[in-house]
Amino acid sequence: MTSSNLPTSTPWWALLRVMLPTALIFTSMAIVPPSVDSLVRVAYSMGNREVGWFFLVHSLPNLFAFGVLIGVLSDRWGRRLPLAIAMTFGTGITTILHPWITSYGWLLGLRFVDGVFGIAALGMLMARALDLSRYGNRAFTMGIYLASIPVGYLTGSFLVAAVGGFSLPLVFAIVGGMVMVVSLLMCIDLRRPESPGTPHPSVKALIRSMAEARQLWFPIGFGFVDKFTFGCITLLTTLALSDEYNLSPIVYGGSALGLLWVAYLLASAPAGWLVSRIGPWYAVALGSGGFGLSLCALLLFGNPTLFIAMMVSSGVFIALQTIPTFTLVGRFSRDGDRGTAVCTYNFVGSIGLILGLGFSGFASEQWGYFPTFMVAGVLQILCAIVAFVKARIEHGRDTTSLTPLRRGSTQPTNENITSRGKSPALKGKTV
Repeated sequence: MTSSNLPTSTPWWALLRVMLPTALIFTSMAIVPPSVDSLVRVAYSMGNREVGWFFLVHSLPNLFAFGVLIGVLSDRWGRRLPLAIAMTFGTGITTILHPWITSYGWLLGLRFVDGVFGIAALGMLMARALDLSRYGNRAFTMGIYLASIPVGYLTGSFLVAAVGGFSLPLVFAIVGGMVMVVSLLMCIDLRRPESPGTPHPSVKALIRSMAEARQLWFPIGFGFVDKFTFGCITLLTTLALSDEYNLSPIVYGGSALGLLWVAYLLASAPAGWLVSRIGPWYAVALGSGGFGLSLCALLLFGNPTLFIAMMVSSGVFIALQTIPTFTLVGRFSRDGDRGTAVCTYNFVGSIGLILGLGFSGFASEQWGYFPTFMVAGVLQILCAIVAFVKARIEHGRDTTSLTPLRRGSTQPTNENITSRGKSPALKGKTV
């Protein structure tokens, strides 16, 4: 494809058909925690240990890298959309079945299958969103797309609050049914050409391609720290408000996390625009630095109102770090290996989330809540320093290509050429 033939704008309707299933998959995740008491403890007279297994089994597909395998398959095949449709449709079925299982053992099996479908679907949908974005407006497009995450979480919380008291199976049926419907909407795009590129001849070639893309491991590393920090926040926010301030964990903890997601949602599009202006490295430095300082500042305040205010501000900084990080994944991956790259990013992030949950539980008992928040904050500040150094190096580099050439390649990828045939670096653009 020559530079004159490159598309210059994002196909927004096609992107919307990717955003809807993404949001609803997160909705299907959000309705589970408030329902776990009815699904496990009441239904089977089980304790907290069995509740822990209920959540752990859902995470096992992440640990076994099932998502990465689907990513490799999509790159080998050269198509993502059929896999995205199948995995999303499967997520809808498993969501509907949750309240109807009559055995705890079968429920664990369903949770495992649901985890396989969910992680594979999200990997394909995220890769599809990057495929649909264009180099010149990728950051803004990712800001719009990633807003589907808080929309999904907030929708799930609202449905449980509004309908859960009346009929829990109805909540799962509504969400699962909507997931299945929007998965079928993506069939509209099946006849249109996809852009994953020529399939790789072997898995070995994919592994070599990933190994040679050394820059890609910077956003993957940032994603690990982001998910580690989010694991700490998820576990400790409600517990800290309850133990330190004697506030209701359901009312105030849920409100703090809900407001964080609202702030993330409202900041997503502006953050995408800002990334397109200042570049992803500077944006990561700003987002991670602000997030880290907010977490460290929790040590300084003994006021629950200020605690919640800092959590809300964290939502803005999270948007400023996740959007440029995912934009960098798109920059440093090619059409032919993007499925593997995105699913590797999700896999490493899942490891970070699990470690963050485990670390925060252990550290909060040993040191207390706020020192644990500070550890997570320091990790974010270190990421900000690395991103700032990378930004200065890139700013001072006299080059016409923002993506490093792969070994054995003499031409930049299509993404490094705009529709006018000029490098974004020469035009002053960084995204």
